[in-house]
Amino acid sequence: MPANPFHRLTATYRQAFAAHPASFRWPQDDLLDTIHWLRQAVSFLIGFVWGVVPVTGWVGFVAFLAIGALAIFAWYKRQGIDEDEYGGHQALLAEGLAPSVSVFLLTWITAYSTLHY
Repeated sequence: MPANPFHRLTATYRQAFAAHPASFRWPQDDLLDTIHWLRQAVSFLIGFVWGVVPVTGWVGFVAFLAIGALAIFAWYKRQGIDEDEYGGHQALLAEGLAPSVSVFLLTWITAYSTLHY
């Protein structure tokens, strides 16, 4: 019987914000899964805020990309992750980017349309 995906997702978020000793080394699959799901959560949050505020146009989209990248970068620097061990900044910052754009746009459009039309 497969594991419950909700329990796996909550375990991923719990591990993302747990205190780790300096010698802790993330398994690559766990790190990439964690970055992916953190990016989805950040995308949902930004999309909701942009829809409520209301932010429109390319400024909102570019701001989403910048804030999303900075949030992930700040998270893995705070975790003490050596990005060179996992393929560099580009590999870590690109993880989950395409699905996060979809989540952001869906949330942004839905929140904006619901509240302002």
